[in-house]
Amino acid sequence: MAVRAQGLTLDQLRTRIEEELSKYQKNVKVIVTPSAVASKEFVIIGRVKKPGSFTLDRPTSVPEGISLAEGIQIGTVRSSAFELADFERSFVARKGKKLNVDLARLYCEGDFSQNAYLEPDDYIYVASSLENEIYVLGEVREAGRRKMPVKLSLARAIAEAGGFTDAAFQTKVLLIRGSIHQPQTQVVNVKDILQGRRADIPLENRDIIFVSKHPFEIVERALDSAIITFMQTVTAEAMNQSYNPILGGGGGNSGTDTE
Repeated sequence: MAVRAQGLTLDQLRTRIEEELSKYQKNVKVIVTPSAVASKEFVIIGRVKKPGSFTLDRPTSVPEGISLAEGIQIGTVRSSAFELADFERSFVARKGKKLNVDLARLYCEGDFSQNAYLEPDDYIYVASSLENEIYVLGEVREAGRRKMPVKLSLARAIAEAGGFTDAAFQTKVLLIRGSIHQPQTQVVNVKDILQGRRADIPLENRDIIFVSKHPFEIVERALDSAIITFMQTVTAEAMNQSYNPILGGGGGNSGTDTE
């Protein structure tokens, strides 16, 4: 008799062995004791109550992974509760690439066609819904996140990011708007804006501007590079900051009060 143990929990393995042995003997009871536990973990960061590393000791889906981190952080405004997660900018990453998992559809709409099972070294990033910001990425001198307390235009945002590097491809700059899972894209010739041949473009909250190093003809290729760069940037930021309540008091496990 052979029973495959890979992918089964201890309880599942015990049940399978008992089922097989019951073919030969009645009322069989089996005890399974592991001799060693392999270290297989995933990481969840961002707007969850308990960010950190978690052991994958059984098959674990993305929603189950979020529940292990005690769920999404909750804030309150005038006694009304709301989640602090922006799922359109949240993602699951594996080996440096975004999994084809739309967390907005999965978590908010209950679309389980977007579900996936986690593997060792995966990480889940849960973005914040509180930020009023844009990202200027790629070949600019001060790439990264920029707060947007006032309205910004595309050319001004690039200027505030230190301007183009010498390697920048200025003829085609990619503007990405909306969900990173189903983004709206626009190719912009910044030289035309600077020389007055076309109007500048007002930016919206959460826009991403990506300046490529190489000329591109196919937008999808530049978009892939932009999304990977965005993932690397927000992950590095999240790993180097704590998501504590805005008004202080307590750690990441408590709610957030805003005025």
